[in-house]
Amino acid sequence: MKTTFTIITVVLFTSIILACSKKDTPTPTMIDLLTSKEWTYDTLLINPPTKFSDLDNGQKMAYCDTHNSYKGSSFHFSSSGQLIYKEEGSATIKTTWKLVNNNKDVEWVDDPDADHKDTLHLFSVQKEKFSYVQYTNGHYDATYIYK
Repeated sequence: MKTTFTIITVVLFTSIILACSKKDTPTPTMIDLLTSKEWTYDTLLINPPTKFSDLDNGQKMAYCDTHNSYKGSSFHFSSSGQLIYKEEGSATIKTTWKLVNNNKDVEWVDDPDADHKDTLHLFSVQKEKFSYVQYTNGHYDATYIYK
C-alpha cells in the first residue's frame, strides 16, 4: 500500500513539474506582426463623428476616388527598417520606415528623391489586419485597412 502511494505521488509530482515547465510560444510583438507579410489595401472607413452621408457630392466622389486609387497598393515592412510600397499603375517605391511618437505612428519616406515623409497615424497591427488613420481629402479622418 505504501509503495503504491509513493508511486502515485511521484507520478503526480512529475506530471505537475512537466506541465509547469512547458515552454509557451512567445507572443509576437507588433514589429513581428508588422514585418510578417505584405499588407494589401482592403478598406477605407470614414471615422466618427463624420459619416459618409454627411459628405457633399464632391466629397463623396473624392472618397470613392481615394478608395479606388489605393486598390492594389501594398506595404511590405522589414525589421531592418526597409519598406517596399507598391501602388497599382505606379513604380514600386523602395524606401525606409520607423516608429515615431512613442510607437503610435509609422513614419515613412514616400518620395525618396525629395526626402518627403508621410506618417501613418495611430497604426494598429494584428495577425490578419494592419490599419492606420489619416486626415483624408481635407475633410475627415479615415482609417485605411490592409489585409
